[in-house]
Amino acid sequence: EGSRDQKNWLRELKTMNRYAPDERALRSGLELLEHADLRENWTALKIPVLGIYGENDTLVPAAVREDLKKLLPTFSSRLIADTGHAPFLTDAQKVANEILAFLEAHA
Repeated sequence: EGSRDQKNWLRELKTMNRYAPDERALRSGLELLEHADLRENWTALKIPVLGIYGENDTLVPAAVREDLKKLLPTFSSRLIADTGHAPFLTDAQKVANEILAFLEAHA
């Protein structure tokens, strides 16, 4: 479960019809995720990479971070506390701070 602010934000988002997703786009995206294997591309990266995850994400298991680190030694991950799958929406400032810190460390 996320924080109270996240729950309020999600409740508000659900009431906004203009944000209703296109079902075909969702299905297409899920199909792409189901069949895409980018591990070879991932290992070819020669730059620092940052992954930002929500502590309560039920879609991306914690093991994914560990697997990515094994494939790419320059991979760093940050965990945003008390948030779910989309911390960039629910905790934008925390995500921005993590990105800035990462960029400063790799400048």
